[in-house]
Amino acid sequence: MLKGGRVLKILYDYSAFVVQAHGGVSRIMCEVIRRELARADVDGRVFAGFHRNYELHKLGREFPRQVRACLLPQTLVRQRLFLPVNQALFVPYAQRFAPDLCHHTYYQTPPVPPRTKVVITVHDLILETLDPDKNHPEIRLRQQALRRADGIICVSENTRADLLRRYPVHDKPILVAHHGNSLRQTVAQAPEIATPYFLYVGLRGAAYKNFPLLLEAFARHEQLRPYHLVCFGGENFTPAELAAFRQAGLAGRILQRRGPDAVLAGWYQHATALIYPSRYEGFGLPPLEAMGFGCPVLASSAPPMPEISGDAALYFDPGSPAQLRAACNRLLTEDGLRAALIARGQQREQLFSWGKTARQIHDFYRSLLPA
Repeated sequence: MLKGGRVLKILYDYSAFVVQAHGGVSRIMCEVIRRELARADVDGRVFAGFHRNYELHKLGREFPRQVRACLLPQTLVRQRLFLPVNQALFVPYAQRFAPDLCHHTYYQTPPVPPRTKVVITVHDLILETLDPDKNHPEIRLRQQALRRADGIICVSENTRADLLRRYPVHDKPILVAHHGNSLRQTVAQAPEIATPYFLYVGLRGAAYKNFPLLLEAFARHEQLRPYHLVCFGGENFTPAELAAFRQAGLAGRILQRRGPDAVLAGWYQHATALIYPSRYEGFGLPPLEAMGFGCPVLASSAPPMPEISGDAALYFDPGSPAQLRAACNRLLTEDGLRAALIARGQQREQLFSWGKTARQIHDFYRSLLPA
């Protein structure tokens, strides 16, 4: 409760839910919002206007009174149209609700009443780190959001360190709040595959995801010949990708699959290992999800992967296909290593939970308000 026994009034905006239909940012925000809306000492609202996000749609069914949102078909929702439309609707709603605090769900920061404290979450600084184009629209939005913020949440210690190196925010309160494993309670659906396989989860086209390293490591490598590589998520393989698979001698051994959480959980549960070759992440959810389902993790040594996976992964240089091959060889040949990684991974995964994260964020909200 606030002074005088008044509940804390929190408002969440629309921006992540117009930008994404599915995805990490919107799921992460919904995990936090769900727990705030359920608190007895919080009057929480989400004003998402017109959106295309299925995680928020599920949240609206749980909290119909507190979530103001209208799910539209994917073909209708265009950011350039609905971001300004939603802002025009959001501003008077925020004035009427008069929240103590607004947590913007992404880097668009529509105006809020003067007394309202503003929080943003910095999910990563991939653009600034790997392609520092100061004119990139997302960088400009992030700069503006950081100027307006009264408090900043970072998803890893590495993201916080990058933020402090690149932006003048040393005088602003910053909280590091790791993610939890959203798949923890999911009942896995066994995949239909007879061949042993390694698993890759996520987009493939972005340079920082480093998917070509995986192809080079697998290409014509005799010890990995009995194994398929399953790519979960992302778009269908492009003609250029299929040509690259043929050139690498991998035609027919690389599969693309997608589906709901139960399907992903099954692919984790039955994989020989997850391979996570990214050059950079803000947090990196797949290793945490994999550990929760007893799937060994082979991860890039680039930050923040060691911060998240600790001693529960085998690491390789993200620029070295030879090191990735060596990690695969160790996993397949070293007695007891796979079982040890599974045990350490399941212990490590228990350190991360959305309940813990939500409590940290709630306490951070309160620390920004007058006593």
